Formats: sequence, structure tokens, C-alpha cells
Amino acid sequence: MRKPKVDQTLCIGNEACVTIVPLVFKRNKEGKAYVVDSRGKDEETINYVIKQCPSQTISWV
Repeated sequence: MRKPKVDQTLCIGNEACVTIVPLVFKRNKEGKAYVVDSRGKDEETINYVIKQCPSQTISWV
């Protein structure tokens, strides 16, 4: 299964990903998103989050 990845150099801390799927995405001290655990989340949900990210920092690896 593919895993989502956040490019923290591009992340603006909008929190859309954290709001939509808080069990998958969290914010660090700098306010940047990162992936905690994507197990159990379907790719359709992650694809939705990818489309909602205003800075397009989330991708699949």
C-alpha cells in the first residue's frame, strides 16, 4: 500500500489535513503537518486530503 508524505518545506500549516483526518496527520512545533499513521485509512480519503491541501504538499510514496 502507498503511504502519504508531507513535504514540510512547502507546508504552510493550513491544517486542512489535520482537520479532515486527525488520526493520520498531526502538526509539529513549527506548525507543519506530518504523517503519524496512515494504516486503516483508505486511499480515497487520503486522495481527498491531497486535493484539499492549498500548498499541494502531500503526495504518495
